[in-house]
Amino acid sequence: MIEPTQAMTLAGRADCVGLAISARQLAMACGWPPLDGAALELLVVELTTNAVRHAGAGECRIDLDGARAQVDVRDAGPGFPAWVLERHARSEHLEGAVPHRSGGLGAGLDCCARLADELKLENLNPHGAKAWAMRRRRSST
Repeated sequence: MIEPTQAMTLAGRADCVGLAISARQLAMACGWPPLDGAALELLVVELTTNAVRHAGAGECRIDLDGARAQVDVRDAGPGFPAWVLERHARSEHLEGAVPHRSGGLGAGLDCCARLADELKLENLNPHGAKAWAMRRRRSST
């Protein structure tokens, strides 16, 4: 039986994909429609992949019920660059903004901002990053 809470240590890309698929299956088991489950899967894979790409590993916790899902991803890497946090705080797009500084395009976080009802990015002390997202179930079929 799938539990309404999933927690996983992320050691590589396969862990990210596996957890994302589990999140979609969990959403479906909780009565979420397929499109909402797919959106949750993409949200989880993007946030967890960032942790693995930029920190080498991380941890993810997903809490889900029939109405909403919360995804909490943490890592012990260098944290988000200041420009990412500044642009996020102003709700500005990250995609294409100074990509040479982060090693990425920012498209994954932009995607997450569109998929989530709430997205919070922060740096942890003394190092590390936390990405927290909440997505509500959108439809009934």
